[in-house]
Amino acid sequence: MRKLSEIKNIHAGKPAAILGGGPSLRADMERLPADCVKFAVNDHAFHIGVQPDYLVMMDDPSIKPELERLAQGGPYTRVNELLAHTDIDLRGVPRPTARTGIFTAWLALYLGCMPVLLCGMDLYQGAQKYCHPHDDFMGDKPIYNEPVEKLMNDWATLKRYKGHKRIQVMSGPLMEVFK
Repeated sequence: MRKLSEIKNIHAGKPAAILGGGPSLRADMERLPADCVKFAVNDHAFHIGVQPDYLVMMDDPSIKPELERLAQGGPYTRVNELLAHTDIDLRGVPRPTARTGIFTAWLALYLGCMPVLLCGMDLYQGAQKYCHPHDDFMGDKPIYNEPVEKLMNDWATLKRYKGHKRIQVMSGPLMEVFK
């Protein structure tokens, strides 16, 4: 396991794609540079056949069936606050932890990526919430009931961190936040 502080800027100058789960993910990915470092936000990218370089999870995979198998490891680097489910020790580095996508974008900035391209970040707007079928707990999930303005304000907290101007939004509501 590597300490996060030891790999700061490991991808300096390389483009990064933060792969959220929104329905725009597939179309956004068509416009990505071929050499970008791919960061999967939870399991969404795997559902559409994308093999990421990093799998970032904020939840405890042992209570999330969709993450449990992936958290055991693969040809990707696992990132989680729980030491049993991570390849990178996050302790000792101040970072945002409000939402997995926000943390993932911050991580790409910390690792030196440029630009950091946000893909599939639809903020749960519209009838279809994800880029893949997701039948369990649909409709009752608290995040679906949060106003889009709150979600955008949460993302705007990234503006406190060095390098936030390297963030580019491929589509969706976050274009207003990072213009």
